Amino acid sequence: MLPATLQRQRDAKRDKLIQYGRRVWGLSGDDEHIIDEAIGRTRAFFESLGVKTHLRDYGIGSDAIPALVEQLEKHGMVKLGERGDITPQRSREILELCA
Repeated sequence: MLPATLQRQRDAKRDKLIQYGRRVWGLSGDDEHIIDEAIGRTRAFFESLGVKTHLRDYGIGSDAIPALVEQLEKHGMVKLGERGDITPQRSREILELCA
């Protein structure tokens, strides 16, 4: 979920992603490159540990996304993230990126 969350939230987390890419991965270049590469390396890191980063890797198809979002809403999880800006719609978009 993290790589997809970073991708979806890349505008809101822009400065932190650039800082992360430079400090953790030692990246340089233009900001968009740093962000893309940092997200890609994060995904590759998880995969190298055997942690799959797509729902399909866990036998969850994209057809399950509406039910997953419904459960978030049912449990009042409608303002997620450190800023409370991950709404059910954004959760859906993140899940779609994970599919």
